[in-house]
Amino acid sequence: MTRCIQPLALLLALFLTTATAWAARPGEPAPEINLPRINGGQVSLAAIRAGGPVLVWFPEASSVSGQTGSILAGAAARNGATLLVIPVVGANPGPAQALADRFPNWLVLHDADGSVTLNYTGEFIPGISPRQNLFIVSTRGLITWSRFWPGVPEQTLDNELSTAR
Repeated sequence: MTRCIQPLALLLALFLTTATAWAARPGEPAPEINLPRINGGQVSLAAIRAGGPVLVWFPEASSVSGQTGSILAGAAARNGATLLVIPVVGANPGPAQALADRFPNWLVLHDADGSVTLNYTGEFIPGISPRQNLFIVSTRGLITWSRFWPGVPEQTLDNELSTAR
């Protein structure tokens, strides 16, 4: 029994270490985003960041409340940033569409195959919020900050966004 468990534990540890290593980190170039907007059109990170910093959020769609979203949207607006919301939903666009319907002013994108989510967070499980799910991308295309949201004070968001030019 022990002989079976040890190799499995080693494989699991290797997988978890590798998945974490894939996650984008502050100081690194931001992975490109070129995804369909859930309400039509295509959105490119390169085009958006030319106008100011970008706040990229990978939420679990059904848990987004008006309060948590409005805090992020407010911080982005106060600091001349754009909020990109990329719900972790997989191939089914329904939850992302529901989120876009509830918050029509947000740029809600659909990452059907999870590749963008995986490039940023190092993990992609539809319906589960990644451990690092909030990123700030500077106008130079670098990730300047990342954390788990919710739970970051508004003042911290403002400070980080204001320095991301």
